[in-house]
Amino acid sequence: MSPSKCREILYSIRNIASTLSSMPGNCGIQGETYYWSAGYPFNMRLYEKLLLGVFDILEDGKLIEEADEILKLIKSAWPLLGITQKLHDVLYGWVLFQQFVGTEEAMLLEYAVRKMRNIPSSEDVVQNEKKYLESLVCVNHCSGSEIRLNLVQSILWSIGLWCDNKLQDYHWHFFQKPSLFKGVLSMALAAGNQKFDVSGNMELTLNASNEIIDSKVRMYVERSAEAACKRVTDAINAGSKVDKKHPLALLASELKSIAERQLTVYHPVLRHWCAEAGVVSASILHRFYGERLEPFLKNISCLSEDVKQVLAAAILLENYLIELHSSEQVKKGVHSPLMFDFEREIGEIARPIILDWVIAQHARILEWTGRAADLEDWEPLSHQQKQAASAVEVFRIIEEVQKNF
Repeated sequence: MSPSKCREILYSIRNIASTLSSMPGNCGIQGETYYWSAGYPFNMRLYEKLLLGVFDILEDGKLIEEADEILKLIKSAWPLLGITQKLHDVLYGWVLFQQFVGTEEAMLLEYAVRKMRNIPSSEDVVQNEKKYLESLVCVNHCSGSEIRLNLVQSILWSIGLWCDNKLQDYHWHFFQKPSLFKGVLSMALAAGNQKFDVSGNMELTLNASNEIIDSKVRMYVERSAEAACKRVTDAINAGSKVDKKHPLALLASELKSIAERQLTVYHPVLRHWCAEAGVVSASILHRFYGERLEPFLKNISCLSEDVKQVLAAAILLENYLIELHSSEQVKKGVHSPLMFDFEREIGEIARPIILDWVIAQHARILEWTGRAADLEDWEPLSHQQKQAASAVEVFRIIEEVQKNF
C-alpha cells in the first residue's frame, strides 16, 4: 500500500475500535468491552503477529533467548485485545504448531504439545469466560459444507485435521523422518477427540478417556496399514512385467518390510496408547495377503519355480507377522493363540505334491540304475578312475535329485 492508503485504513480501524471499546461487553468479564468480541478477528490476528516475535528472524525453527521476556511484555496487551489465559495457550500453541509445519523442527512441536495439554476443558472454564469464548465464532468449510465453530474449537479442529492426514498413512509420511512420528501423534491426542453430533455441532473432548484414545490410535494403525498395502500393490502391478519374480512373492517381501518397520519404528511408540497396535497391524497385513494367496494356492498342481518362490516368501512373511502379532503379549508374559494359517494351508497343499515328486524321483532312480545295471558296461574308466561312466552318471542323478529336494 501507499503510505496515504495505509494511513486511511488505520484511521478507519482506530475509529471503529474506539467506538466498540466505549461500549460495555455482554459476557460479564472484568475489563471486557464490546470490542473484545466484535473486533476479535483483527485482535487474534494481531496477537498471532505479536507472538511471532519469539522466533529468530534468521532461523524460523528456533526461539530467541528473550522469548520469555517478550511473552511477559505481550501479556500487557491481553486486556486491550480480549485475550484470556486459555486463548493465549491456544493461540501460542497454534503459532508454534504452524511454525513446526513450515520448518519441521521437532522442538517447536514439543513446545506446542505442552501448550495444548495446558488448555483446560470446558468444565474447568468459568461460566463468563465460557460465554465469551462461545461468542468468537469461526466459519470452516469441510467437504462442501459449512461448519460454525468457536475459535478454540476451530484451531483444535485444524490441528486435528492436519495430524489425522499424516497419521492415517504414517508409513508414508514419516518414512524419511520417523523421529517426528511420536510428536505428531502426541499433538493429535492433545488436540482432543472431536466429533460432530446430528445437528452439525462439534463436541470437543479434552483429556479423553483411555478407551477413546485407544480407539483413535487403533484407527490410525488400521488406516495406515491399509494405505501401505494398497500402495505396494499398485507399485508391484505397475512394475511386475520388469521384475522376474512372481507378483505374490514380491508382495510378500514388501509386506514383510512394512511389518519390520511397524515393529521396530512405530510399535514402540504406539504401544503406550494402544497395547494391541501390533496385533491390529499384523492381522490387517495377514488378511490382505491371505486374500490374494488363497486363489493361488487352489491352482497349484506342481512345484514350479513360481510356486516355490511364492510359498517360501509367504512362510517368511507369516513368521514375521507372528512376531509382530505376539510382540506385546511376549513382553507381558502372555501367549495369546496365534491367528495365522499360511503354514498350515501351504502344508496341506504342498505335502501331497512333494510326496508325489519324491515318489517320481525315487522311481526314476530305480528305473535308471536298473537299466544301467542290465545294459551298461561297468568296466572302470582307468586305473586312476575306478568308477565306470555309468556309475558316475548314477551318482550325478542322485546328487541332482537331492539338491532339488
